[in-house]
Amino acid sequence: MKDNDSICLETGNYLINNAKSIANKHFGFSIKKVIYSNNKEEKKVAELDYEIQNLFLSNYAFETSEDLLRLSLYDENLANFWLESFKQYNEIEANHRAIEEVERLSSDPDYNPCPTTID
Repeated sequence: MKDNDSICLETGNYLINNAKSIANKHFGFSIKKVIYSNNKEEKKVAELDYEIQNLFLSNYAFETSEDLLRLSLYDENLANFWLESFKQYNEIEANHRAIEEVERLSSDPDYNPCPTTID
């Protein structure tokens, strides 16, 4: 490995461990993947591919986040809940908390976020 490679790997690790967004975490994994790929360390590249895939799956994936976004377009309180969680924590934790909130709200038979009439 080259001298600069260790700096890039440290930067990648920093982003992975400290990023507040999925995109920045992904960027950290990508930096490391480029270094390992350039050094023909295929086993580490494969491990990073697995970690990247896990990043999206373990964070309720983008499909769930997209569903959450659509629902928050109808329910302003849910949108505010997510925004406050994002301010207090980060994107990943805000998604987790908002999805838990949706599950809680959904258990209430009177909860109806969708408009029934058009004004």
